[in-house]
Amino acid sequence: MRRSLGSARRLLVARRLHTRHEPGAISMDTAVLEYAVDEEAGVLDIQHTRTPPEMRGQGVAEKLCDAAFEHARGASLRVLPSCSYVSDRYLPKHSEAQGIAVRSVDSATPGLCICVSWLGVASLRLVDARRRNPLTAALLAKLQSFLGACAAMEVTHGGPLPEVRTLLLESTGPVFSSGHDFNDFHEAPAAEQRRVLEMCADVNALLAEVPQVSVAAVSGACVAGGAQLAASCDLVIARDDARFCLPGVRTGGFCHTPAVAVGARVAPRKALELALLASDVDAVEAERIGLANSVVPSAEWASAVEQTVNQLARTFSKSVADGKRTFYRQAAAPALRDRYAVATDTMVDMFSSPAYQESMAAFLRRKE
Repeated sequence: MRRSLGSARRLLVARRLHTRHEPGAISMDTAVLEYAVDEEAGVLDIQHTRTPPEMRGQGVAEKLCDAAFEHARGASLRVLPSCSYVSDRYLPKHSEAQGIAVRSVDSATPGLCICVSWLGVASLRLVDARRRNPLTAALLAKLQSFLGACAAMEVTHGGPLPEVRTLLLESTGPVFSSGHDFNDFHEAPAAEQRRVLEMCADVNALLAEVPQVSVAAVSGACVAGGAQLAASCDLVIARDDARFCLPGVRTGGFCHTPAVAVGARVAPRKALELALLASDVDAVEAERIGLANSVVPSAEWASAVEQTVNQLARTFSKSVADGKRTFYRQAAAPALRDRYAVATDTMVDMFSSPAYQESMAAFLRRKE
């Protein structure tokens, strides 16, 4: 009883103190939380929390962290908990904060920032908004390496889950991606051009081959290789201002490889039309023809994306990984009975696994 009364008193003291927000710091009386913001990466880094001895045990540090996460969420920032208090004590107790907390940030590749969240969502963010987020050779090489590592992550029934459980492809600025960087092709030898195109093809193929579900969060213009990248993801959540286009013919060319990915998502005749006419497809039409899964109003879009990828990360399992792999395998099978054969093999593996046998036993016990 004494312990609960003490806890109540500490919370009461913390509620009486008010937070003050200044650039790079949030304070309560003499307690302070210091942070730095990387605007390009979209990350708020909590670096230190300092609570004077006389204020400890009063819930002050917790309230400072509450304020920091609230500020980050309002500014559409993720939080890097460099401070050990946040990573070791605050986050394990606050599941609602785990969705925007990141374990690692890699912004070494120009135009790309990769963050892996506390829940296992890997955000692959295109950050060269000034140049319309081109898919440079260096950026593609980094994506190829990262996705290759994801593909190699082991997922087993009942075993530990990998660090990356969901992939989110997103961007900054008014253009999702303008596609290839012509600097990689202009006056380049044919062998080098082929190398870049094959690397891009590998990146797009890996998005389907990795065990993790890949989600493209598309806003603004998504054209050429950008449309290819989005279409290669398992799910596409479009903001209501998104538009898709294969514009190659406008400059005397043709979107050969982007049409491969788009053609895998929409009817072949429609994909050819998009490539031949280079017409813009708005978000509503993209959903209608199967190029997007959903269209979300701008005010709700970021929240919808966050909820979707966090749910996917929380429910990720061997069964989900097998489900994705099997779906694509059966879809590629030539006949209906072949498709059922592919799906049946995987389902037998699931039902016979010790982990799923235990799940079925628990379900049956609840029904008794």
